Amino acid sequence: IILFSSFALAEDANSVSIIINKQPSGTYNFGDSVTIPLTIKSLTDVTGNLIMDLICSGKSTNFYRNGVKLSAGQEQRMDSVLVLSKENVGYSTGTCKVKTTFGPQYILSDEFKISDILTIVIKSGEEEYAPTDQIIIQGEVTKENGDLVNGFIELEIFSGNDSQNKYVETVNQGFFSINLALPPETAAGPYLISLNTYEKDLTGEVTNKGFLDYSIKIKQVPISLEVFFENIEIEPWTNLRLKAILHDQTGLN
Repeated sequence: IILFSSFALAEDANSVSIIINKQPSGTYNFGDSVTIPLTIKSLTDVTGNLIMDLICSGKSTNFYRNGVKLSAGQEQRMDSVLVLSKENVGYSTGTCKVKTTFGPQYILSDEFKISDILTIVIKSGEEEYAPTDQIIIQGEVTKENGDLVNGFIELEIFSGNDSQNKYVETVNQGFFSINLALPPETAAGPYLISLNTYEKDLTGEVTNKGFLDYSIKIKQVPISLEVFFENIEIEPWTNLRLKAILHDQTGLN
C-alpha cells in the first residue's frame, strides 16, 4: 500500500509541465518590463496557484500569482509581466532568475541582470577656461541596457571642499546641455566638476542613477597694472625707480 501510494504521488507530481516559451536575457534597468510567457500542461485534472518569484543574490520577491484549473490533457498559456519598479521588486539588482512554482513543481529561468546604473559621456567641453568664457558642457546619458535616458542631471563645481555653483538641467532622449556662468572674479586654479544624473518613477522616487567627476582649470587673467614711483621728484641724469604690480581677476598679485 505504501509503495503504491508513493508511486501515485510521484505520477501526480510529474503530471504537470511548466514551459518557459521565451527566456529573459541580457540587462534590464528599473522602469523596464520583463515579459515571461509560460505554458502549463497537465495529464490529470489539477487546480492550484501559479507563483512566480524574482530571485536576486539569494533574496526572493514574489511578483506574480494566478489561479490555474486544468482538465486532463489541457494546456494553458500565461503571459506574466515583471515590471521593474521599487514597489514591485524593491532594490533587487545584480544577476537574477525567475522561479515559477505550481504545487510541488518549479522551474528556473535563465539568468539575467537588473541594473540601476546610468552612464554619462561628455561630448563637448574644454579642460581650461578663462573666468569670462562661456562654458558649455554637453553629453549623453544611457542606461546599462543601452536605452537613452529621460531624466535629470545636476552639475556642481567644487574648489577644494567648497561648492561654488550648482546647476540642474533635464536629460531628453539621452542628451543634456549645461551652460555655466562663472563670476568674472573666479580665482585661477583647478576645479572639480561633479555630475549626478538620475531618473524618477511616477511617485517621484529615484530609480536609475549615475555619477561622473572630472577636472577643469580656470586661467589666471591679467586685469590691471599698478605703477608706483619711488620719488615724486627726480633730478636729471639720475635713475628713476618704480614698482609695477600686475593684478589678476581676483584683484590679487
